[in-house]
Amino acid sequence: MPSAAFCTSVASNLAYWRTSAQNLDDRKLHLLDGERHNLLRAARFGIGLETTHCEAARLILQIYPLIERRGYWRRWIPLLEDAVKGCAESESTLTVNLLDRLGQCYRLDRQWEKSLARHGREEALAQEIGDQNLLAKSRLNLSQTYWSLRQYDQAAAFGELALDGFTLHGGDAEQLGAAASNLGLIALGRRDLAAAETWLIQAIDTYRSIDRPALLARSLMNLTITLERAGRNEEAVPICREALQILESTEHEIDKARLELTLGTLYFNLGRLEEAEEAYLRANSAALRRAGATYLQSMLANNLGCVYMELHRFEEAQEALNRSITFGRQCGARLMLANTLGSMAETKLAMNRPEEARPYLDEAIAITAEFPHDGWGKELLAKYMELRDE
Repeated sequence: MPSAAFCTSVASNLAYWRTSAQNLDDRKLHLLDGERHNLLRAARFGIGLETTHCEAARLILQIYPLIERRGYWRRWIPLLEDAVKGCAESESTLTVNLLDRLGQCYRLDRQWEKSLARHGREEALAQEIGDQNLLAKSRLNLSQTYWSLRQYDQAAAFGELALDGFTLHGGDAEQLGAAASNLGLIALGRRDLAAAETWLIQAIDTYRSIDRPALLARSLMNLTITLERAGRNEEAVPICREALQILESTEHEIDKARLELTLGTLYFNLGRLEEAEEAYLRANSAALRRAGATYLQSMLANNLGCVYMELHRFEEAQEALNRSITFGRQCGARLMLANTLGSMAETKLAMNRPEEARPYLDEAIAITAEFPHDGWGKELLAKYMELRDE
């Protein structure tokens, strides 16, 4: 049984950190990042005591921007799980908000089934308490996770429910922008590029009305990707550069890495290979490596490998693509893995080693055949089937 003095000390520590984390702007977030181990310790002790459990849970919600932007979600997932388990029935709204963040952390960590399970509980509890805004938010979360799984029918159904909910029940600009952006990504996944562009422009216009630079930059990046898929690379470059400029003075380091990856792809498509390599090397930031974001590291290594292949730097290409394959197998990103296997096959063929290329092509074809309803998957399958025939 903890002593009264210990409980008082834990409560005082939580109160200190909750005060320190008020109005969490970029300057304050940078300062708190240096105290992240003390924050984790304070939350862990607080969650473990009945008298401070809810206050510790509220601290986690308060500092979630730090967890997300710095890529610390994996180490905070166990505490969020404990926070949900220990919440009293009278704290149902707090529980819904914790499930919201917990499901998002699992999604960021690419643990899709756990994300769906937590967001499913979030939806059920939001319905139970009758909060229509929280219900719409839970459905947006479900839609985003189904989109991550490339299950576009379910994603679209929940996405439309979320948009209707926010529209009918006073959703704010951030929520309406998120719903539009999500529907744009679903359309992009289905290769309906015209619909994707329309939805994403709507999201961008909405985000320009509020001070949320990361949300605006992400939608600009998604519009960039949509234009790139349509072959409009020159048109996409200034949009991607605007997104990078928006984030330049912020702490959104993982988003910056994603944008550099996107910019590098535009340069690659335009044949500006040296600029592509420079963008990809900028994406390989300390923040990206520290976050352990294996999917992004797989993408980065794949893209560098493709640049080196085009530059006829074949040994460097093989080294980069082998790293990408390793990361791809670790994170379970099947289509990304297939893409990299295909790139390795192309490198082997460029080196006049067709026998070494064939196993990579065979595995890439087997993986892409698993995604008959995914636009990118169908494109890759057709490309690799043709390459194998040749």
